[in-house]
Amino acid sequence: MSTLTTYCSPAEYLDQFGAGEATMLLQDEQRTLEQSWLVALIGNDHATLATLDASQLVVVDGALARLNRALIESANLINGYLRSAGLALPLSADQIAQTPLKTCNAELARCWLMDDSDNATDLSEKRCEQQRAWLRDISMRRVALLPTQNDAQPNGVTEVRSGRSASRFDTDWSGYPL
Repeated sequence: MSTLTTYCSPAEYLDQFGAGEATMLLQDEQRTLEQSWLVALIGNDHATLATLDASQLVVVDGALARLNRALIESANLINGYLRSAGLALPLSADQIAQTPLKTCNAELARCWLMDDSDNATDLSEKRCEQQRAWLRDISMRRVALLPTQNDAQPNGVTEVRSGRSASRFDTDWSGYPL
């Protein structure tokens, strides 16, 4: 059995949306999470982590667990759409690199984290719906996620044509005023 992976790592999520926003979305009820703690944990900054006490480590571990859960949930959603499109999973790293799946995973995880009216905005909801619409188009095969063999360009050009195509319209404009 293969391990479930996400298309976007926690570090890539921070790169895309910033540590400040991530900290705001991952706050616990007591609002004790510090941005520097989250950055240190995701970046494996052992020197900073060594300065935290046990209660602070519990807070930052909980925040990272919540971010990972959001990324996994959104990857599960993505995979459901991809399976319905007939794509074999898991995709290779090269295939993922050819697609906007990392961005989609991050955007949908962000929606998952914006789980209350304090965090959600009209713009964020619109971005989430755009990602879901794109996934629906993939699942309905209106949009191809990956290029097919038929999309490949030929190795060499064998013929070049130029000129005008035949038209049904009269090309004699002399009877019209300028």
